[in-house]
Amino acid sequence: MTRTSKEAAMKPTHQLHRAGQGLWLARVNRNLLEDDTPRTYSSEHSITGLTSNSTLFDKAIEGSPDNDADIATEAMPQEVFFELALSDL
Repeated sequence: MTRTSKEAAMKPTHQLHRAGQGLWLARVNRNLLEDDTPRTYSSEHSITGLTSNSTLFDKAIEGSPDNDADIATEAMPQEVFFELALSDL
C-alpha cells in the first residue's frame, strides 16, 4: 500500500484513527480535566476517549495536590474514592 503525500504529512495518531483504531488517554487527573486538555488531545491527536483503572487513578491522586482537600475529610476511604472517581472520571 502506498501512502499519499497527505497521509505522509499526517500525524501518526491521525493515521491510526483513519485506520479505525481508537486512541485513549489513560493518565487522567483533575488538572488535566479542568484545563481542557482532553478537547485539545481530541482535535490535535485524534484521542477518542479517557480511561483509568485503580492503579492509574491512585497514581494520579498521589502525584498531584489537586485532590488533597477532598481526601482530607472524615469520610471512609471507599466513600472518598467513589466521590473522586465519579467526579473526575
